[in-house]
Amino acid sequence: MTMTKHSELFNGYLKVFIKKYVPDINNTFYQNIYKLVLDLQMNLLIFICNRKRLLGELDGRTPEERYQYFDEVLCLRGDILREIEVEFPEIISRTVTHIKKYIKLQEDVRTKFYEDFNLLKSQKFILTDDCVINDKHLTIDISGDIHNGKGVCIVTYRENKVVYKNKSINSNKFINQFLELVAT
Repeated sequence: MTMTKHSELFNGYLKVFIKKYVPDINNTFYQNIYKLVLDLQMNLLIFICNRKRLLGELDGRTPEERYQYFDEVLCLRGDILREIEVEFPEIISRTVTHIKKYIKLQEDVRTKFYEDFNLLKSQKFILTDDCVINDKHLTIDISGDIHNGKGVCIVTYRENKVVYKNKSINSNKFINQFLELVAT
């Protein structure tokens, strides 16, 4: 049996879910939202797929063919999403709430990064000659859970990483100055 990458599982379901619940998603967030939905609903999708297998509702002679039928036919047609909406509406609600918090936090961090870009450069947290941020080189990854709309984010710009914790840069500045002093 060939292993499928985590990010390739349940593509049909994820496309239908995102199209319905997050239709205007910014392309820069798409892959992260895709992963978030999969993280929140993968166990449920596996449960439903196995239930359908046991009930004989999946076409195919092999496990791979049955999974392919589940994802490429039942999920892409929207059958599985409708089933989850009826049987597990609280999971849909929770997922949508998480997505909204996730997008809001990423947008807030992106805005803060734009505001702090020159400061980050001047303090040598980011080493670049860019005068203007090139979004093609900017990624924002949320690390851990979001609480009260806040969370730790790893902002990467041209392979420079900055941890955003929604607090003052002064403590990090002090630590960097101390490390430079120790290194000399």
